[in-house]
Amino acid sequence: MLLLIFNVILLLTFPRIAYPTKIIFGSCSKVDKPQPLWKFISSRKPAVFAWLGDNIYADVLRDDYYKYLNIFSGKGDGLLPPGERPRFRARTKEEHENMYNKQKQVSDYKSLSASTKIIGTWDDHDCGINDADKHFSKKKERMGLHLDFLDVPKDDPRRSREGVYTSHIVDNRVKVILLDVRYNRDPWPWHSGAQIDYANNGDILGEEQWSWLEDQLTKTDIDSIELTLVGSGIQVLPIVELIRGKHETWVQFSESRKRLISLLSKSETPVMLLSGDVHFAEFSEAVCTTTGADNNDNGRKAQSRLIEFTSSGLTHAWAGPLSWPKPMPAAVLSKCLWYLWDFVGIHSHRVDAYPGLNFGEIEFPEGSNFVVLRAIGASNKTELEMTVNLNELLGGSGNSDVVTNQASEKIECAPRNGVTTEARIKLSIGMFVIITIFTFGGGLLFIIKLLFGMTAGGNRENL
Repeated sequence: MLLLIFNVILLLTFPRIAYPTKIIFGSCSKVDKPQPLWKFISSRKPAVFAWLGDNIYADVLRDDYYKYLNIFSGKGDGLLPPGERPRFRARTKEEHENMYNKQKQVSDYKSLSASTKIIGTWDDHDCGINDADKHFSKKKERMGLHLDFLDVPKDDPRRSREGVYTSHIVDNRVKVILLDVRYNRDPWPWHSGAQIDYANNGDILGEEQWSWLEDQLTKTDIDSIELTLVGSGIQVLPIVELIRGKHETWVQFSESRKRLISLLSKSETPVMLLSGDVHFAEFSEAVCTTTGADNNDNGRKAQSRLIEFTSSGLTHAWAGPLSWPKPMPAAVLSKCLWYLWDFVGIHSHRVDAYPGLNFGEIEFPEGSNFVVLRAIGASNKTELEMTVNLNELLGGSGNSDVVTNQASEKIECAPRNGVTTEARIKLSIGMFVIITIFTFGGGLLFIIKLLFGMTAGGNRENL
């Protein structure tokens, strides 16, 4: 009895320390590369770590890949069977499984998984082939390997689904929804098996997953959920205009993208997007306007923010390390191209970006209405940071600033930096090409002159 009274006095005298909910995520990790970030992730003590895809690279270049100069792996000289790529092939099941086992034995990752819950989805390379889609013949087999890697129980619903999509509740405050953008996705227009109307009407999730997603967003059984994070292996909002015709992004299938945003607007809680794939970190934003009608048919409008946090590059990124891509000059070239495109390129949705190795951190202080987003680099330093007010986000039926979604409502989202004209895009690409030619062409001419500008006696001419 005395002990009980003492404990009550302690609780009244010393208030409980409020700890933030912390979620860390990342993507694009090669098992044969140095993996310097796991120890930093562990040190930040997240409640969960989420893989956003390309968790290993289980495809490999074909022996005759050099015959196909198209680095985006199109249809090849002849029409390949749907699901196949001219430059890439899938590794064997045994090789794929061994790569997962090797990843689980990486010392720092092993330490993280011993203390932290690991969840995840996949993208193309860990699915088994570059730009994997619904026609990839080994997807069912490789799905089992993915679930085994994440130690998913044999009776988990994912074991019998058409796809690895799933959801998790973190600290009874945050719902994390992880989509599968590979298992049911129609081929991109530049791949074998594509239909004529896929450029606008291609599907990404499949009807079963669409129905599941709507339930996840609109039928929350736990009243304490304050924020929903929706993860996609590929980006949803941005597109790299320089390679618009071959960039893997939801923008390619505009109807699926509109459908996704419409579902997000119906979410019972404020919602944000997470993504990977692109080998850099990025904050992206769209301004969404919801137009509705009240009982008097008077139009009402409300604006909200749709924010996407991309983190990609656990072992390799556009600006590092110098061991990727090979051969060595390519690593320097990738850095130069990144900074050049960052300077002259079109970034309609971009808030900020970072091209080095990184992982993403979402920190949600208890009792706060703000969430802090951070991209953490290879020195455990915050490279990007953004604080977001939940009341400003898309979704959230309890948010009085957002119109309650009804059948008569319509939502339209525009890039935060404005819609870019085709003329501006062409000008940007033209500047990029011209600067690249003059810069690297001039450098090449200098090297040629240096090598061949020798006198017969071996002395260099004055340069």
